Amino acid sequence: MGEYIDLFNGIRAEHPDCVIMHFAYASAVSSNFQNAQIAIESFDDVYLIDTTKVTGGILFHLLRAYDIVQQRKGTITDYRALADEFQAMTSKLVCSFIPGNLEYLKAGGRVSNAAYLGATLLHIKPLIEVDSGGHLIAAKKYRGSMLRIAEAYIRDFVEEHNLCRDHIFLLYSKGTSQEVLDKMKECALALGFCAYTYIQTGCVISCHSGPGAIGLAGISE
Repeated sequence: MGEYIDLFNGIRAEHPDCVIMHFAYASAVSSNFQNAQIAIESFDDVYLIDTTKVTGGILFHLLRAYDIVQQRKGTITDYRALADEFQAMTSKLVCSFIPGNLEYLKAGGRVSNAAYLGATLLHIKPLIEVDSGGHLIAAKKYRGSMLRIAEAYIRDFVEEHNLCRDHIFLLYSKGTSQEVLDKMKECALALGFCAYTYIQTGCVISCHSGPGAIGLAGISE
């Protein structure tokens, strides 16, 4: 909370008349939102948005919000309504990832030794989705090499969520091969996306996924 107070005070010192909108990491998996919520009680014109997402999902949210602000520059008067609009946007944002291996999930107690051994022997990798509440859930399983999985994963992701084809984020953790990264780009372009951006995962997702993980983030129509 103290760090947020210092952050907001620092922004106000540089921009006394500004309106602050903070896009917080998913409240279901981090204390960021709760700490910011307490901190803003002593401020005016600070609005808090629970992104309900992680990693590239948050960045996608920020970029969409930025586009809206630029389109309406000079005409925005109701900042509470704008913050509510940004909050409602989370229902269309989708994000998921596939761990490079289950070693890190096992170490964190999220899979049993038996499940870990079985999945490792059968080359099975779970799809971890970030649901509408910001929770990480195992949705389905893929089998085979990450190169083979990448193509099926992207096709399933796009079809299931009916994504806008203007932009997609291709997520990866350290250790992902260039061959897999190229395959993700190739599939995205083949599926009609106008643009793509590679995003390296941060420490939170990397702690779950381990090296060599891949993921996707986008927005539904």
